[in-house]
Amino acid sequence: MRHFEIVDCTLRDGGYYTNWDFPQTLLDAYFDATRSLPIKYVEVGYRSPEKSGYLGQYFHLNVETLHRMKRQLRPDQGMAIMFNFKDMNSDLIETLTSDLVDIVDLVRFACPPDSLNECIDFGRQIKTKGLKVAINVMYMTKYVDQADTVLKPLAGAADIVDYVALVDSYGGVMPDQAARTIAQAVELLPQPVGYHGHDNLSLAFANSLAALNSGATMLDATFTGMGRGAGNLKTELISVYREQHFPTGCHFGPLAKALEQFETMQKEYGWGTNLAYMVSGAASLPQANVMDWLGTRRYQMDSIVEALRLSSDAEFDNDAYPALETAPIAIEAKGKGTLIIGGGQSAQDHAAALIELAQREDMVVVHSSTRNAVYFKDSGLTQIFCLAGQEFSRLSVEEAGLFNQHRTLVLTTPPPRFRNSIPNSQNICQLSHVSKEANGQKLGPVTDEPPLGMAIGAAKAISSQKVYLAGFDGYSQATVSQQNNAQDVQAAINYGLEASTPWGGDMSSVTPTLYNIPAQSLYAKIQGKFEK
Repeated sequence: MRHFEIVDCTLRDGGYYTNWDFPQTLLDAYFDATRSLPIKYVEVGYRSPEKSGYLGQYFHLNVETLHRMKRQLRPDQGMAIMFNFKDMNSDLIETLTSDLVDIVDLVRFACPPDSLNECIDFGRQIKTKGLKVAINVMYMTKYVDQADTVLKPLAGAADIVDYVALVDSYGGVMPDQAARTIAQAVELLPQPVGYHGHDNLSLAFANSLAALNSGATMLDATFTGMGRGAGNLKTELISVYREQHFPTGCHFGPLAKALEQFETMQKEYGWGTNLAYMVSGAASLPQANVMDWLGTRRYQMDSIVEALRLSSDAEFDNDAYPALETAPIAIEAKGKGTLIIGGGQSAQDHAAALIELAQREDMVVVHSSTRNAVYFKDSGLTQIFCLAGQEFSRLSVEEAGLFNQHRTLVLTTPPPRFRNSIPNSQNICQLSHVSKEANGQKLGPVTDEPPLGMAIGAAKAISSQKVYLAGFDGYSQATVSQQNNAQDVQAAINYGLEASTPWGGDMSSVTPTLYNIPAQSLYAKIQGKFEK
């Protein structure tokens, strides 16, 4: 085995979980640890053109942040940043590298194998500024045993590209495949060859050793394996291994302190492999989809696995049901107001008053969650139950019995949907159209419609003239999954507040809420005399 170097990319790859923001106490511990370890390059994040949505400090690195981090490295350590090839053009390369001289030592590209020639041209542009260039060639499973052909453009670019790394993007490469493909690359290329593994199949370390034995001299790693999807080779593991074979006298005390903070964060964000990531890795499927599906918490693990492995819609529920607009109950409710009930505690606390409000104003009750539905069981109101994702499969027998009440409808999404996601009932309808928030959101072929989006779709289908929300409390201290759900809720609220809706955007919450929506008092609406 040759002597090898470590590239730590915790802040760059780990940012997929934290949106590229990190607490300062963790950063301080991280840099204390990196200074104590045999790390050659510290990859601190991305530089990127502006994108829609919020992306944090370590996705859009500015000069001040780079200077601050540079001062926290050892003099013999280099600082690296990464560009996504797909986001770049020549003008952006000029803009995003013009102020990097004497700060950044290495610019790395994440590049698909069919774009190497163009990426080399970008590298040539960067090289004129005196910066080193590396290309991480993605999707290794697509060129296993073909590196001698696929990587040929790099063989003649040694004066431009200083390092080449092969990236197991899907986490599906086996050790023998890694060994053969790395060996081909080492034989072909004059540049040092590295390896970036993902741990879907718990093979990141084994594949890294296979790469080293085949001539690789650089390995990418992250603290606790923190990284997109199932994560990466662990910096602590490969550092211990390297120190055993090539002693430097480094101390692991600062690493132990940093790991305590990363392990605490890992409990919140949950990186690391699981069954869904294992299946996606074995089938060479994108990890980003799995991250998104796990984050919604609307689907069970077995369904995510099923969606990953199924190749035909025939194994899903493809039954079509009448559109909600055509149901007799919906026709009868045409133009009535809608009271949408969420899963928050306030809907339970104020259930009696909410029932009275709906009775007073002759409203239809739409449950975006079944969590509080039992409190409306004997209300005599027309009720619509939105079954998003696989909520039905989690219900108790008592809760499932709610769907058999008089004057109730079950609302589902258009097919295909997962099997056993709706009850065996005669009163099932489906949304005619998904909300614009759900367009393009798929779990395999299944449309992922957020629950409140379904409820607002129901109000739209019956041409409601006013809409009240209750039980959408929000989160004062949200977990990551709760934050994701809150974003879905707020997006649906924003949709419901648009003037183009049948109710002209006249939508408010009648129970306490942290969401950005007009609020009214439930009790102000029912304080007068009411004759049932």
